[in-house]
Formats: sequence, C-alpha cells, structure tokens
Amino acid sequence: MLGSQTVPMSPTSTHHRFRDPRRTKCDFLTSVLVRCPGCEKAAHVGTAPDPAGAHDQGLFAPRRLVCRNCGTAKEWSRGRVASHRDPYEPATDPYFDIRLWLQTETRHGWVWAYNPEQLDLIRRFVQAPLREGMPW
Repeated sequence: MLGSQTVPMSPTSTHHRFRDPRRTKCDFLTSVLVRCPGCEKAAHVGTAPDPAGAHDQGLFAPRRLVCRNCGTAKEWSRGRVASHRDPYEPATDPYFDIRLWLQTETRHGWVWAYNPEQLDLIRRFVQAPLREGMPW
C-alpha cells in the first residue's frame, strides 16, 4: 500500500546534493567583509564609483572600504590585486590586504569566505553527502 505510506527522501534528493555552480573566488569580490583596521569590527569592501565614469564591476574596478562602526574609509583604484593565499596564514582581501572577517583556523589550515554568499556555498558543499561536478 504505497499510496497511504510516506516514502522517506532518498540521500540523492536535491536537499542532499551539491551541484558545482562553477564559481571561483573572483565571483565573490563585489562585496567583501573585512576586519576594520581602525576598530577591529566588521567593515565592508565594495565596488566604488569610478572617477573616470567607467562602469567596470570586474576584478580591477575601484574599491572602497567603509566601517560603519568607527567611520574608517579608504579608496583603492587600479593598484595591485593579491590573490595568493597561504592555507596556514590568515586570509586577507585582495585590495587592501586587510584580514577577512569570515575566517577560522582549523587543524587543516584556515577556512575563509569573502562574504555570506560564499560562506553559504561552502556550507552547502561540506554538508552534502553527494557532490557533483559539472560534466566536461
């Protein structure tokens, strides 16, 4: 009598499956949470208006660091972008070289995320018993 019984969800249901969205860490750089260099609270690095009037939102778009707690503000425009990360050192943002807000040290090294969206992607990957990559 299958009609009167509830069938448990299989481990391959969509709630337990992670499909790789093919996103890289560069896809999360439009909004980065950092530790404010002034007060050590959470601060935000986001894209800033380009003084030249361009609407570039890519990797080299101008950035602005803003802390709502202490008022610290910094501008970055067309400088160096450092994306190298040592897994055994705290991570920093690629523009101002300031420690990321969302990170923790584990026995396997540091785990970090630029923003809550990337943190959610990591969470879904870790929790999923089935992880699928995209076909070639």
